[in-house]
Amino acid sequence: MARVQCFAILTNDPRSVCWAGGLLDGKVTLDITAPLPVRGVRMTFLGEGRVEWTEGHAVNQTTGAMKQSQKIFKNLRTIHETETYSKTTTILYGADPESTYNYVLPAGNHTMPFELPVPSDLPSSFEGTHGYVRYWLECILDVVGHPEHTTKKAFTVISKYNLNTDPVASKEIKRRQEVNVCCGCGSPGFFDIRYYVSRRGYMPGEKMVIDIRVRNYTNNLLHLKLRFIMSTIYHAKSKSLKIDKRLHEGEKQIQSAGSLKWDPEIATPPLPPTGLGGSRVIDIRYWLEVELTSTAYFADSIHFADEIKIGTLPLTNISSALPITDQPYARAGRHLLPIGYPMPEIRGPATTPNGHIDAINWPPSDAESGAVATRFHAYNGHVQQRSTPSNSSIW
Repeated sequence: MARVQCFAILTNDPRSVCWAGGLLDGKVTLDITAPLPVRGVRMTFLGEGRVEWTEGHAVNQTTGAMKQSQKIFKNLRTIHETETYSKTTTILYGADPESTYNYVLPAGNHTMPFELPVPSDLPSSFEGTHGYVRYWLECILDVVGHPEHTTKKAFTVISKYNLNTDPVASKEIKRRQEVNVCCGCGSPGFFDIRYYVSRRGYMPGEKMVIDIRVRNYTNNLLHLKLRFIMSTIYHAKSKSLKIDKRLHEGEKQIQSAGSLKWDPEIATPPLPPTGLGGSRVIDIRYWLEVELTSTAYFADSIHFADEIKIGTLPLTNISSALPITDQPYARAGRHLLPIGYPMPEIRGPATTPNGHIDAINWPPSDAESGAVATRFHAYNGHVQQRSTPSNSSIW
């Protein structure tokens, strides 16, 4: 049989990336040393999602002369699920496998172009700890009287998550909470937090600019934590497995009678879109969490968890109270956006008449409105004079 020296799939995009609903084009190259009888050359577009993990009961078991205890798992079983997204075949040369007619490929180099439509409902490619969504091309050289020659090429699909069609994406996050600290005598001390983000929808590469302000009118230390979390939920039959990954974490402390004005920026890393574009076996969500705790006994903690939307098509009208300092899709140019998609309009921050950025227009707190009209507070049974935080003008 003639020797096949080269059989490869080349996509026109060197990164092998395509949009759901777009086209995947390229060519198949074939180099043979002598005329080759074939039934045909065919290309199959394959897409698959799969999840798998192991469940069992952990028990402590004592072993050996030293009576060492170790954790073992009993009743282990594997949970798995597979979902097929695409399995379509295109004839590039010759006939289908059932045909009895044979063709002869002459010796030399052969190039067979292809242009395959990518279904619009495909979820984005993804690789996780317990599952994946993968796409690849499989090209088969069907040689008469001999085993088939097969070559494969993996590629990446990006689903279209248009942030402009999500009513939540342009909504701001604006939260405020106050905690009174008291031991049953005298006037209470308190701490409070005000937290603001101009919108919830972002593209990979954009920066989330966050405004956090804390006042501590107690004798205790406050701990403030900010987290950006990616939650991946794997689904199989009636079972689900949730894995959280911290993409960003920051921490601050607020001393007694102190205050804090913190404007952290979180650069959104390359991430798959929210929901992954419709996979039944893998779902992805993003959360921005703010937690404020006190070292005081019996003091309540404050916890906010707000969902962040990660899209693949940007918001076109961004009216932000805080400046978005880096717009990589605008910097890179129009060629990175789908054909016919408008460039986003970026507006400057809102300002007050004196020229300062007015990010938050808050109503007064209980203390500021007169609900707590005393300079004393009680904690652990001791009445003490309240100190005013040195930079209380942050409100």
